[in-house]
Amino acid sequence: EYAELVGRDPLSMVEDAFRAGRQCLAADSASYAILDVLARAEIALAAYLLKTGGDPSRALGEARDLLVRSEAGLPDHAEMWFQRGTAARIEAAYLLRRGRDPIEVITRGRLDLKKALRQMPNSAKAYLEIARPSNSFEHMRLQTNGRLLADMQFAKRLVDAGVDEYFVS
Repeated sequence: EYAELVGRDPLSMVEDAFRAGRQCLAADSASYAILDVLARAEIALAAYLLKTGGDPSRALGEARDLLVRSEAGLPDHAEMWFQRGTAARIEAAYLLRRGRDPIEVITRGRLDLKKALRQMPNSAKAYLEIARPSNSFEHMRLQTNGRLLADMQFAKRLVDAGVDEYFVS
């Protein structure tokens, strides 16, 4: 979407990201951060292909492979689980467009997002420790259906991580 806003071909921007990421991976093939950035670029490409009527399957496959490698390096990394859930959403939309049943993909994506939410307090705390001194925000907010908040240990982890506003839908 950003590429379209600035009048650039999104495919060339994704290719630029791939080229830079591959150079970084040549130096450190196990860096979960680099793997996550490359996976995010593949997911952006898949979303673009889906939006424009193309086939996102190859990009989604590449993203999944990169995220599996990322998981091996840092299995409790919430960003990786969110990306897996996003990839599942794109795949489900593609399956629906082709008249196929997406339930297996939706279930897998839901489980990935659940893992991401379970890791979120750890990620939120790390982010807060970096961002709070810069005064870049006042509150850490969470919107939820409330089911996970029934787990008092999880709710305490959220509070300890700095989440200070909750919106239950």
